[in-house]
Amino acid sequence: MGLGLDRAAILSAGRELARQEGVEAVGVRSVAGAAGATPMALYRYVADAADLRDAVLGLIFESLPEPPRSLDDLADWARGFRGWLMDIPGLSRLVLIRWFELPPLLDVVESLLEVFAQAGLEGFELVAAANALFSYVLARGELEEAVRSAGVNRALRWGGSRTSRPLLRSLRREYEVARLEDHFDFGLELLLRGLLGQSAESG
Repeated sequence: MGLGLDRAAILSAGRELARQEGVEAVGVRSVAGAAGATPMALYRYVADAADLRDAVLGLIFESLPEPPRSLDDLADWARGFRGWLMDIPGLSRLVLIRWFELPPLLDVVESLLEVFAQAGLEGFELVAAANALFSYVLARGELEEAVRSAGVNRALRWGGSRTSRPLLRSLRREYEVARLEDHFDFGLELLLRGLLGQSAESG
């Protein structure tokens, strides 16, 4: 049994394992190895593999960035949320699939709804605006993780004649250099401008 083994030490080892190898790597055997213990020793502190995984996720969720409180907070929140997602491989996908059953993420969505309600949105438009921002950050997180982890060779394969796809051909360098930060910020600015501009018009 590892020295100083307790539930907090086990969960901390699980969080570090998730940071290094991804959320999918969190299991009884892998966390036991990371904590310097045997798998059987962990069962003194966790009920089963599901309890372990949920508790590690709970610890990860404690580091969620502060939710937005006003319209002025939205861009900073989105950047912070993206950074939080990118800290742990596989977290974007997990959040995308399970957000509606995880209380800390439900609190995030509630905050987004409150902020967009301040802009005068309600009903369908309120839900659509909150979902647009939440989904944008999640989708970019998933895309960026895929690009980074795959080491994608982004050289475009042309096919067709030399005159086909003239815009794509003229912008080839933009596509072949992954400017993930710049693209995220540009898309975020456009999205917020559109959402908030529309709310101002409808108000």
